[in-house]
Parts: sequence; C-alpha cells; structure tokens
Amino acid sequence: MASTSSKKPGSYKTLTLAEKVSVIKEVEKGVKKKSEIAKDFGIPPNTLSTYLKNKYKILSSAEEFDKDRKRSREPGNPDVDNCVLKWFKQTRDKKVPVSGPLIRIKAEQFAKELGKQNFKASTGWLDGFKERNKILFKAVCGESGAVNLQEANQWKRDLEEMIQDRDPRNIFNVDETGLFFKCTPDKTLAFKDEKCHGGKLSKERITLLVGANMDGSEKLPLLMIGKSANPRCFKNVKSKPVEYVSSSKAWMTSDLFAKWLMKLDKRFVKENRQVLLFIDNCTAHNTIPVMENVKVVFFAANMTSVVQPMDQGIIKNLKHFYSGLLVENILSGEGNALKIKLDILEASRMCKQAWDKVKPETIKNCFKKAGFVKTDEESAERTELDEILPIDGWEDVAPNPIILYEDFLNVDENVAVCGELTDADIVAEVLDTETQNNEGSGDEIEGSRADEEETPVPSAADAMDYLREIRRFVESRNNPAITITSQTTTLDDPRLRREEKQENSRRDREKDKELEG
Repeated sequence: MASTSSKKPGSYKTLTLAEKVSVIKEVEKGVKKKSEIAKDFGIPPNTLSTYLKNKYKILSSAEEFDKDRKRSREPGNPDVDNCVLKWFKQTRDKKVPVSGPLIRIKAEQFAKELGKQNFKASTGWLDGFKERNKILFKAVCGESGAVNLQEANQWKRDLEEMIQDRDPRNIFNVDETGLFFKCTPDKTLAFKDEKCHGGKLSKERITLLVGANMDGSEKLPLLMIGKSANPRCFKNVKSKPVEYVSSSKAWMTSDLFAKWLMKLDKRFVKENRQVLLFIDNCTAHNTIPVMENVKVVFFAANMTSVVQPMDQGIIKNLKHFYSGLLVENILSGEGNALKIKLDILEASRMCKQAWDKVKPETIKNCFKKAGFVKTDEESAERTELDEILPIDGWEDVAPNPIILYEDFLNVDENVAVCGELTDADIVAEVLDTETQNNEGSGDEIEGSRADEEETPVPSAADAMDYLREIRRFVESRNNPAITITSQTTTLDDPRLRREEKQENSRRDREKDKELEG
C-alpha cells in the first residue's frame, strides 16, 4: 500500500492504474473510512471519490493498459480506434493471425467509412493503438460438429474430480438463448426456420442470458439483450423487471459479456464466495476479464448439448412458462393475437415471471443429467425430468392443427445469439454508442411508432385508486389463487399517501376554479 509522502503546498500526487485499483479494493473491503484510505495513499478525499465514480473505467484500463501508467491517454480518433478494436477482437477470436500492416489498412478503411478523409494510420498511430489496447485473447474452438459421446463421458468423469471439493451452491452455469418474444402460435410457421442473421424478423427477437447454480438454490437475474438502446416503452421506467442492454443485432458480444462478468464478480466479492462458472465457447465468451472471486471453466468443444445444464431442460422450462403467459394474454384478448400489445417492457415482465416459475428441483435435475454429480451422493441413478406438456388453452389459440406445441416451444432454438459483425455493423455500432454517450436517452424503438403509443404515467392518486379497486376485486372472489403479493406496492406507503393528498388537493383547487368561472 502506498504511504503518505511529504508534498509541497499546492502539489498533487498522481497514482498509477495499479494504485488506483488498490484504492478501490481498500474501499470495497469496508474496513477503513474513505478519509483514512485517501490519507494512506496521499490523495485528497475528492480524488478518491472520482476514482470510485470511474471505477469500471479504471478497472477496465488496468486490464488493457500497462498498470504502471498513470493515465490511459485517449486516442485522437476514438471512433476509428473503437472500430479497429472490435474488428481486431473478432478476427483474433477466429484464430486468424493479424499483422501490423493489416491493422493499418483496416484503420484507414474504417476512417473512410466514418468520413475522416485526412486520417493516416501511421506507424506512430499503430504503436499508440497497440499500447492502448494490450488485451489478452483466449483462443478457443467453436462448438459446431457432432457430439462424441465417448469424449463427453470422459468429460463427465473429469468433472467429478473438478467439483468434488466445491460447494454446489457456488457452482454455476450460464448460457444465452434467443427468444422470439412476439411469436404467437399463428406465426409459428413463419418463424420456424428463421436463423435471425438479419431481416424483418430480427426486430421480433431478443437474447437472454440465463444462469443458475448446481443445487438449484440460486437463479441469477436474467440479462436481456435487444436491438434498441432506448426502447420507447422504457420511458419513465426507473426499475426494470430484468437488466436490459443492447447490441446492433440483439446478440451477446464479448464487451457485454465481460461487463456482466465484472458485475457478477463484484457481487461475489461482497458475499465472500469463490465461484466456479461453467460456460460454452461461443465467440462472445472469448475475452474473459481478470476476476477475483469467479473462476471460468469452458466446456469441451462440440459437446455442450449433453454436458451443459442449461441445455438439459432449464432454458426449455423457462420458454415453456413464457409461452404459457403469452397464451394467457391471447385468451384475455378474446383469443385474438392481434389484440395483445407486446413490447420489450411487457416481454421483460413475462420473462421474469417465467424464470420465477422454474423450480429449483428442475434446475438441480438438469445439472445431474449433465454429469454434475458428486461421487458421495446417491444420484448416480438415472435422473428423470418432468415431461413438458402443452399449456392450458393451447387448442383455443392454435389456428392450425398441424402446428404442434413442441414446434411453437422450439421455434427459436436455432436462433443465433452471437456471431461475426461485418465492417458496416461495426461502424454502425460504434456510431450508435457515441450518439448515446453524447445525447443520452433517445427515442429509439423496437418496432414502429404506431405500435409504441406512449401511455402516460398514472398519478399517485390514480395509482391508489387502482390498488383499492384491485383489492376489492380480490376480496370479492372465492379463489385462493388470486392474491395480492407482498411485492405489490402497499396502500400503507406514507410517501404514496403524501403524494395522493397533494394530488387530491390540486384536483380540489381546479374544481373550485371551474365553479368560480
């Protein structure tokens, strides 16, 4: 740890990236006061506050740059740098060798597409680019190809030793899945063969990152990835049902996955848990950040369909429950799929509800089926999973008898969740990110404006009236299945009561003015 050093009045101390990381870790320990930590490192308290505010940027820079550096100098043309970096990562992920001259050529191509006619990728620029982006890439294989059952069984035997001394509570698996969130039964045949590499149906899909632990006691919050950075339906929404991020194709990217991993690691550092995280080797997983409490283990190539727990029925159960909620919505709209309004916000609510319905026992059994079984357990016996039956009301909403529920449930099983971006995609993504950073929230939408009519936020008084009506409805029904959950805002919230009182006073004043007029 850095010690206090004598400084001349008015002078200041600039810490290296490594020292800044140490400052952040000291604060996270929660042992000392921030003022004491600032004094130990010889920096003013407001400088420490700045480090904490820019925490993620500092941690990312510490991974990418020389940790003895004191500043991560910004490039003169950051948009060109960002395009080249995205292309470079993608190219290296495919194990394609990249030379300095090729990087310079690619930089000038991107500069031309960005309208920077005077940009020259000199050797000086190349040296600066290489220094700014010292990133290690883990070369991994793709997961295409036939499954070798003999190798899969050997993997399972090796897995037993790998997890033998680990607490099942701290063994996790995560995986991405595509979801046509607007696909109703009548659209099944249209969506069935869509791989979603673009086209009009790509606007109707999202990617979900789904994860849970080995004993089924902990389901990680869902991560939803859409195309739009700022869907109109999220306007005035301060607490989203699930975490939402975006990418140009609604795919998982290496940057999004790395940021998600850093958040996960931060959480387990706070909980003082050492976690083993099993993932497949899709291209989005190839750049793994340095983490303290999360150790990543890749499944062997070409066998995730038999050794990955998420693929043994967990994701299928999630989609089954989502489909059930979708059919319920259609039935509530008199059986007409055209009458239901389904945007990203409503889809995120339904995804959370569906994920909450997946049973811990189902998750536990899927881990067992994938070979996550400890030798001291009896579960070497064959694991049985509950059969997924068609949801209630399926016959009422399926317009064509040839459309089976299994087809509807599996309609998006082959949808791409990651892949290779073209140069045009890279430029569009970089420009989109810069626009968001410069302008803040925009009015981007995931569908047409006609489909996304803005609904005004109810006042506190209106909300209280609605809640009272809901309570009256529940109390009038002799049905124990209809309840007001503890998550629902209670009528006894003093803040709501104050807002309601103010709103009613305003209404009374308006009525008085009308009477006087």
